[in-house]
Amino acid sequence: MMPRRNLFPLTDQKKNNKGSSLVLVIVAIAFIGILTAIILNLCLMNYRMKYMDLSSKDNFYTAETALDEIKAGLGIEVSDALSVAYIKVMQQYSGTNSEERRTGFQYTYLEKLRAELRTASDSGKYDCSLLKGYLKETKLDVSTGVGADLSDTVQPLLTATERGLILKNLVIKYKDAQDYVTYIKTDILLAFPSVDFTQTSTMPDLLSFGLVANNDFTVSAAGTTSINGSVYGGKEGMTVSDGSKLTIDNAKQIITNKALTVQTNGSLTLTNNTSLWAKNLLVDASNLDLNGYSNIADDLTIKGKASNIRLAGDFYGFGNAATAKNALSLQGEQTAIEKNPADYSSSIIVNGSGSNIDLSDLNKLVLSGNAYISTSSKSTVANTNVDVMLGESLTVKSNQVIYMVPPECIGQGMHNGGANPMNGTQYSNLVAELGGNEIVNYDVKMKGLGKSLKEMGVSSYQKAFYPVSGGSMVYFFLKFDNEDVANNYFRAYYGIEENKKRLDDYLKLYVDEINIQEGSPTKFNLNGNLMKYVSGTVSTKNDTRAEDTGDRNYLDTKQATFQDMFAAQGIKLIDSYHELTETEKNNDVFTNLVLESDMRGFIGTNQRKEFTGTDMISVLVDNKNGAVFKTSEYNADKLRFVVATGNVLIDSNFKGLIIAKGSVTLKAGGSVTASPDDVAKAIQLEKEIAGVTKCPMDFLVGGSDYVLSGAVGASQGAADAAQGAVNIKDLVICENWTKE
Repeated sequence: MMPRRNLFPLTDQKKNNKGSSLVLVIVAIAFIGILTAIILNLCLMNYRMKYMDLSSKDNFYTAETALDEIKAGLGIEVSDALSVAYIKVMQQYSGTNSEERRTGFQYTYLEKLRAELRTASDSGKYDCSLLKGYLKETKLDVSTGVGADLSDTVQPLLTATERGLILKNLVIKYKDAQDYVTYIKTDILLAFPSVDFTQTSTMPDLLSFGLVANNDFTVSAAGTTSINGSVYGGKEGMTVSDGSKLTIDNAKQIITNKALTVQTNGSLTLTNNTSLWAKNLLVDASNLDLNGYSNIADDLTIKGKASNIRLAGDFYGFGNAATAKNALSLQGEQTAIEKNPADYSSSIIVNGSGSNIDLSDLNKLVLSGNAYISTSSKSTVANTNVDVMLGESLTVKSNQVIYMVPPECIGQGMHNGGANPMNGTQYSNLVAELGGNEIVNYDVKMKGLGKSLKEMGVSSYQKAFYPVSGGSMVYFFLKFDNEDVANNYFRAYYGIEENKKRLDDYLKLYVDEINIQEGSPTKFNLNGNLMKYVSGTVSTKNDTRAEDTGDRNYLDTKQATFQDMFAAQGIKLIDSYHELTETEKNNDVFTNLVLESDMRGFIGTNQRKEFTGTDMISVLVDNKNGAVFKTSEYNADKLRFVVATGNVLIDSNFKGLIIAKGSVTLKAGGSVTASPDDVAKAIQLEKEIAGVTKCPMDFLVGGSDYVLSGAVGASQGAADAAQGAVNIKDLVICENWTKE
């Protein structure tokens, strides 16, 4: 047999060895590729899981937002119920004991809430559609299915307990654009507020105040300054001067008997749950930011250029001429109410240009009156004008044209007719030309409206004479028999497209915005119409007089009650007019707080005396006929209490309480901080004069009551409930909360 020959040379064998290495490399690369693919797949899965988790969390938190919106809406109902219950108790205060007041308050509170939340057919169930109406940002978009909705698969029970009213079995379903769904299940307790009716309200919560300015209070600081605590701004008004910027924080009460005025380039900010009481608000090319509970007897008037107004919380314009007649505190002003109803009618009036009015953060807007054209301010000896009622509760100056008698109705067919306004000579000629006949024809069809004045319910007019150089201009305004006729006329006039376009164009000259958000849970009680201007679009909101018919007695009573509360605040810093003695009703705040004659008898006429402790000083000064008392004369770390019979200048950082019979001015570099605990100590500092030892509280009416254990501020328990000291958020409580 032939031996086998090696057909491959050695060099070929070496090449084959190298080929095996390549195979190993390819295998290794493939292995690495597989590992890489696995790692990338794991990373992708991890990303997807995190994305799903993030989307789930986002969905969940949005569902929480829906719950917060429902709680905010219920908070408004709670605030209303609290106010109703409080007023009813105060009306029956003197004829009931503390237990009857407590149980009566809780019963009324409970029934008011039940009446608002129940379904039409069953008082034991709450109305889910009402709660859906509270949704704003999370409102369900029915076209996409995205948003929050309330499930009706469970019983929506409304149950009264000893703790309050419970909405049981509330189920919120939220679906987002990625089809993620979250369910939140909870009960919501609307708790009884803690209100103390055991004390009478004859003593003010004086120690919570930083200053009491009996005559007037002025901020005259070119720059920023602050007050922390309550303020009484005087019987003649409170003013933030040109260029001054004032922030008031932690104030239970800010009170002034007349106008609170913010002058050119000034700024006033009220924070937290501040309770403001004033006759008028006047804003002149300046900024006003109100948060809390603003109670205004007459108007908010805006003039000048580029004012910025922001109202948040509750704005309650409680002035109405008809209901003001029922207030105990206004029984002596019946003739004035009849003669000048505009002074007792709350509205918002925009007379300035470029104004920005933000009402989007309001929980409640109540304007109990109609606006008026102030023609009386143009009266002369020869001619007395009467203010003209409008069909609006929030009006802009340019809308005055609506209420002028149409020219075609004036002196019809006469040579001097057909004009409004006209000069005095033309008016005299028209009167002569008519020979005693009626100037206005109520049967003529008005242009655009297609109806006569008579058909619109108008049967009279009023003239207004405006003095001009060399004579006067005569304006003819419609005179309405009541608010309903005025409101209807406004809507009819504005409903004409030509009129609407012209009025919208005029409005844009006066305001940059009147922001009232559609679909917001804000509650409105409007005696007249209003115009709003949001995102370039002008529209109207009708008066709520017809809607309020069922609550008319309550609203009328509340308006009269608030007139009495406002009067009591401006007399003794308390909220109950019933608790004032006849003597107190005829006094001012200083006289009802300070025993001036006794104080002067102890310290001496035109004298000042210091009551000194180890770390604080109290000062009593009789400067009625002397120099202004300046806080900078004392160490700011020690001065805690001042009573002055004259004027006071705050030109340092003052902490404590100042009570002044005259005017108080806050200057640049000054500030005020209330300090109840320090003041309670400061009014007990003793001083001996001529063998007689006294302390400052001896010269306060009921002074010892301010320092008795538990007495400080207790008398205001009921008042605080009505004025916002009760935190509404704390009364809306989620229980048995779960999430799926």
